[in-house]
Amino acid sequence: MTLEDLRVFVAVCEAGSLASVARASSRSQSAVSQHVKRLERATGLTLLERQPRGVVATPAGRLLYLAARSATASLDDALQHLDDLRRGVGGAVRITTGGVTVRHFMAEAV
Repeated sequence: MTLEDLRVFVAVCEAGSLASVARASSRSQSAVSQHVKRLERATGLTLLERQPRGVVATPAGRLLYLAARSATASLDDALQHLDDLRRGVGGAVRITTGGVTVRHFMAEAV
């Protein structure tokens, strides 16, 4: 089970179609299916129910979908914050000083 497996699985659950995820990610439908199959092997459970017009998550699939969606969103958020720190656009500055200094020397900056 890889992070990419989980990302693809989330996309399939949201799209309801292996083919549409394959098109959107410039992959073959077989490659998308392999990500799902890897997760099914790792969990030992059927995660998607194949239907004539796409796929629907099984109860086990819904459980994994909710966890994977939350985990990948949290990871994406953390990676964005790390990138902000790397580029110097994130973080906080704390200045401790008295009121007189702020009024006379830092008023414009504050």
